[in-house]
Amino acid sequence: MKWYADLLGQVRDRDILSSRLTKQIAELPPEHVRGPVEAEITKTLDAEREDAVRRLDSAMRTRRYKHLMQLLRGWRAAPPLTDAASQDGAAAVEHVEKAQRKADKRLRKADDDIEQLHRARKAFKRARYAAELVEPADSQMKSIARTAQEMQTLLGEHQDAVVAAFTYGILMANELNRAAEIRASVRN
Repeated sequence: MKWYADLLGQVRDRDILSSRLTKQIAELPPEHVRGPVEAEITKTLDAEREDAVRRLDSAMRTRRYKHLMQLLRGWRAAPPLTDAASQDGAAAVEHVEKAQRKADKRLRKADDDIEQLHRARKAFKRARYAAELVEPADSQMKSIARTAQEMQTLLGEHQDAVVAAFTYGILMANELNRAAEIRASVRN
């Protein structure tokens, strides 16, 4: 599943980054946008997205993918439940509460560490999904799921901002260095 999720994520990441950067460029005063920045970003991210889609399409023709789909169809018909599935609702609620505590703990420990904040986002996602599953047994789970979803969204936006800043920061530094080289060569 992780393998397939990573492939899907590569396509999604390009979509989100493109949307985010296009929106930010549109919000800039026109005098701050020099040259065809939006067109260049769109061109670059479209090419990266096409590569990601090709990898996804290729993966979907492999034995590994076919096996995964067969496995998932089997799980739908006969879920591979553990002994914990036969326990009462209290055990499920305790599982959700434990997942929520773990997510909160990861967030507290993360401080400003980007990787740890990303791990906290994934922990909130797990807590959210667990709470959504247990909600029919305990109405308080709706509140936990909503809070976890809000944190997941917020930390996801943080991760998207970090990815955009890092990648385009490197490109900006490269372009500024190239501009400095050109200025130096013109002076000589």
